[in-house]
Amino acid sequence: MTQPPPMTRAELRTALQVQPTTAPAPVVQPRGWRGRAPRAWRVAAPLLALVLWWPAGFSGLDDWFFLPLRARDGDLVLLGATAAAAAVAALVRSAGLRFLVVAAMSGLGWFLGAPSVDGVPGERMVLAALLTAGGLLGLMLGARGSRGAAPLAVVLALVAGLTPATWPDGPVLAVALALPFAVASPRQLGAALGRSVGVLVVWLAAEVVSSALGAGWDALQGGLDPHRLGDGLATVGRGAWGFVEAEGADAVTGLLGDTAPWLVVGLVGALVLASVQAARAIGAARQARAARASQQPDHPQSTGTA
Repeated sequence: MTQPPPMTRAELRTALQVQPTTAPAPVVQPRGWRGRAPRAWRVAAPLLALVLWWPAGFSGLDDWFFLPLRARDGDLVLLGATAAAAAVAALVRSAGLRFLVVAAMSGLGWFLGAPSVDGVPGERMVLAALLTAGGLLGLMLGARGSRGAAPLAVVLALVAGLTPATWPDGPVLAVALALPFAVASPRQLGAALGRSVGVLVVWLAAEVVSSALGAGWDALQGGLDPHRLGDGLATVGRGAWGFVEAEGADAVTGLLGDTAPWLVVGLVGALVLASVQAARAIGAARQARAARASQQPDHPQSTGTA
């Protein structure tokens, strides 16, 4: 039997060296409502998304929970499905769950209101494609809405601008304009102001796109024929671009004038949130100074002898 080679001093020192072990720090779970709120929201968010899908995209266009599934209203189907899916994506963090919500509600809306026969050639095929495309587009546009106040503000602006629903979008826009200030420290007020301006630009662009698509779809005069899809899409594109060139600037001016009171409300809300954040920062700074002062040791005064 062969003996193993003797260990060198370096190998012996390494073998005898004791590696310090550190226990992982215990995870402190928040107590009270702070600990229960995230779990409750994970359950409530999908339910709220189910309830808000139809109002966000189609409220006022037809009877309750019916969709405007008609060839002449294809633009409303596309825009409404996009806005509704974006609202769902902003509420539900799980990608799979938000897809299930949009698919279920779109399927239910189709089951309730889809035409039994084609009024024009390929009507049902085109409407189903528009409903599906709008849902997928809305999921992509709203995917970042659940990641924070600033992304949520952008999604709210998109929903308010794109939706053909008849609910007033002024209150939603005011909330979207103020949201960036909800998480901005006093040193970040400039960045928050820039984000609010960006939210306003997104809303204006979405409104113009919505109106332009409506003008382009009206140019079809009867709906999109799937057998002449290229010609139909070209007609929609020319009509939409013609609207942007001829009426885009006037549309933006009119939108700003009509929503001026809600812009003021958003500005006031932003000032209130900025004041709250500033007060919190001042209070935190005072507590930090008090904590540092309490940790400093007291130095007894030394008395000299003559």
